[in-house]
Amino acid sequence: MIFILLAVVDATFFNSQIQSFLPKRYDHILWLNLIFGQPHIWASASLYFDKHYFQHYKTQLISTSIFVILFLLITRFTLPNSFWALGISLTLIHTLGQQYGVSYLIGGVKKNTFLTSRWIGYLSLILLTCTLYITRDPNNLGIIRYIIILLILTQIVFTLYELKAFSTVGKLFHQMNLAMTVSSSLLFLAGYPVFALLVLRIIHDTTAFAIYSKHNATRNKQFFNNFALRPLLKSATPAWVATVLVGVFLAAPATLWDLIYINMFITYWHYAMESFAWKRPSLLRTNMGSFVP
Repeated sequence: MIFILLAVVDATFFNSQIQSFLPKRYDHILWLNLIFGQPHIWASASLYFDKHYFQHYKTQLISTSIFVILFLLITRFTLPNSFWALGISLTLIHTLGQQYGVSYLIGGVKKNTFLTSRWIGYLSLILLTCTLYITRDPNNLGIIRYIIILLILTQIVFTLYELKAFSTVGKLFHQMNLAMTVSSSLLFLAGYPVFALLVLRIIHDTTAFAIYSKHNATRNKQFFNNFALRPLLKSATPAWVATVLVGVFLAAPATLWDLIYINMFITYWHYAMESFAWKRPSLLRTNMGSFVP
């Protein structure tokens, strides 16, 4: 909510001067991109720096890599005008999918309730961001603006109604998801895309790091199975610190040198692997244990 407050203060007291100095995308701010964005993706890749995992997932790792390369080549040259809009849509599906997936995992909610919430969130943010990508102007959205507002109101009403189906922890997490999608949509509409993207990035990346850290702590509790984490864990570094440091270290070269094709490959590879790697009864889920202590 701090970004909503900043936007209100800027518009009310500073005549939107802060808005005029902000870049259109958070990844144009180098130090932020070294923390949010690529590091959690590389942290997920580092999970397979475990000999047992690599042997178990070898076929999926290779086939996913080939699929992603072909996907990028085909879409880049056959859909040049839609390539980035497609990337935005896939990113939002992945981002919201993780958040609502964790709600489903810890919330004790019925599947149809979970699916409805997820697809309202998908529809509102994908419609909004793709329209903004085309128009480049939040003041030129036309009827899309009213559709987005209607979707936001629908999601608020639906979430308030469905919260009774959640466990206590699930309610808190689902409320956070609602706040994330609503605040991001409002910030996009108000012309603060970098704030909107940061809301999504911070919540999504923090959740991802929490999942990977919980897994790494459990998996490497008795034996240091992951050779990327081994030096840090041997020195009694907490698993969450080791996980973040490895992610930042691996992401730094491609981020600092702006190696766009490497970043695109690892990003789409991450989306593809995460779509199935954590589903029961996978080794990752089994070795993570319970997400909620």
